[in-house]
Amino acid sequence: MVFVGGKATAEPRVVVDTTAGGQEAASRKGTLFSYQSDATPLAVFMSVARILALCCLLAGGAASAEEGVRLVAQPDIAPRIAAFPRLAPDEPQAARINEALAAADARARAAADDCRSQSEGSSADPGTLGWTRSIAIAMRGPYYLALVTDDYSYCGGLHPNADSIALTYDLRSGQPPNWSRLLPKALVREVSVESAMDETPLGMVASQALKALYLASARRAAQKVAPDCMDVLRQSAGPFMLWPDARQGSIVVQPSRLAHAFAACGVPALIGIDVLRRQGVSPALLQAVATAHRVGDYGVPRSSRPAGQALVR
Repeated sequence: MVFVGGKATAEPRVVVDTTAGGQEAASRKGTLFSYQSDATPLAVFMSVARILALCCLLAGGAASAEEGVRLVAQPDIAPRIAAFPRLAPDEPQAARINEALAAADARARAAADDCRSQSEGSSADPGTLGWTRSIAIAMRGPYYLALVTDDYSYCGGLHPNADSIALTYDLRSGQPPNWSRLLPKALVREVSVESAMDETPLGMVASQALKALYLASARRAAQKVAPDCMDVLRQSAGPFMLWPDARQGSIVVQPSRLAHAFAACGVPALIGIDVLRRQGVSPALLQAVATAHRVGDYGVPRSSRPAGQALVR
């Protein structure tokens, strides 16, 4: 599922009151189940009710990186430019990650404004000019959040531009994952940071072993790769942007630095969990992806869609 903007509401989450005052109502004389033997039936009933209420609260629990997180859709940055959804306030690392997502939206807004300025006076069809963005939720827990854009811009120059951005966050730290720790050394010989079309910094990974995995997957997806692209990919593919994809139950690998004439050859490739396990990729990462795939922690989160607010695949 893909966000094209708008607001969404999310389910409320019950939070345990762990303050001394909150616990006092459920505990007497330091023990949860103690009550006076000469208490009236009403008093006994009230004590039991408090105990049951506390048990329900404890069962509900607070937000955890081990669970699927709730996302709240945001209004479009501009017509045809979707904004990144935000974590619900009680989700793990919500403040830090939401700040990063707001900064990403600001970069897209600035890039779109710059494109509009460049296109002034262009003789091109006005319907083809401008910037568009759609956003897919590739994974929303456990442990990782991954949001992927599909960007297109034409600012009146010789040709349009297309790009993808994968923003992945570790829900325990609020930071992008450290692929050098999650992948074996054979798959991470070089790390670098490159700038996307809107100047978003993206972490990249490169190695011959990772390139071999990518090419093998690209060959299997022959229906997506033009025949003349395989030679280009063998010669030029890499470094690579990575992200977890819960829908496919895989890690996605996409090359960068391809010449503009061959940019369409740089299709994302899916590397399956079994293949990655044999390569020595972090078992915890693979288990998280497998769990998200099984329970459906991707696409539109547990939320409702107000009338007139479009969410489309």
